[in-house]
Amino acid sequence: GFMKTGQSVILIEDLISTGGSSISSVEALKEEYDAKVDTILAINSYQMSKAVDNFAAAGLKAFSITNFATIAEVAKARGVLTEEQESILLEFVQDPANWATKHGLA
Repeated sequence: GFMKTGQSVILIEDLISTGGSSISSVEALKEEYDAKVDTILAINSYQMSKAVDNFAAAGLKAFSITNFATIAEVAKARGVLTEEQESILLEFVQDPANWATKHGLA
């Protein structure tokens, strides 16, 4: 699309995990267009604490339409996941680097 120099922008993302790619996109918009960006809207967020910390450090606000915990909760309510499966999935957000090894998947 067309963008004017100095324009205010809300960055739209499909998914936020650590926030790194969102922050890179904001930096590119600021550098290329002198864009005024302080808000990111995502369809989904993993709700990782690293993203919260990264956005705070970058001076950005982030919002999502839904999140990983809600998706898991709805899947459990619809009988797609058991309570144990939901719990295992939610552990991913707490320790993504070690989750696969902990559950014998690596």
